[in-house]
Amino acid sequence: MVAPRTRSLVVLLALGCAVVVPIGPAGAKSRIDDKALTWLQGSWVLVSGQVDGKPVPSKYVKQSRLAFSGRTISVYAPDRSKQTMREMLERLDPKKSPREMDWKSSTGPSKTTRAIYEVQGKRQFRICFDPTSDKRPTGFGGKASGCRVLHVWGRAKK
Repeated sequence: MVAPRTRSLVVLLALGCAVVVPIGPAGAKSRIDDKALTWLQGSWVLVSGQVDGKPVPSKYVKQSRLAFSGRTISVYAPDRSKQTMREMLERLDPKKSPREMDWKSSTGPSKTTRAIYEVQGKRQFRICFDPTSDKRPTGFGGKASGCRVLHVWGRAKK
């Protein structure tokens, strides 16, 4: 049974069979901006980072990697985990100020992380979030603004 808020496209086939293809909630817009998602695609390296105002040690900065493949995010951050973490992008809104990004972890506890981000030139962005909170940071100004983790990511060289 299809949820009442979900629209579906029904395709009738030659033998009288029907295939129901969900096409999203009625009247809902995509929560992912396609242009912003396209810009994020590919591999990134950590340029710098802070946690609670303290710099991430350089050995971890040099090892950290981030990759966007469609809506899937792969994160290798050895200061947080020895294994690559998989996240699923749920929201990407570059029209907000500051820009907003939400993702849900598919490894470990399933929790939505709410972040803000800022594009810095053509090859770099910074992102701020609090992995312990359900609230989105209000700015990049540290703990008072809800920004516990601040990362600056640069596009990886090919």
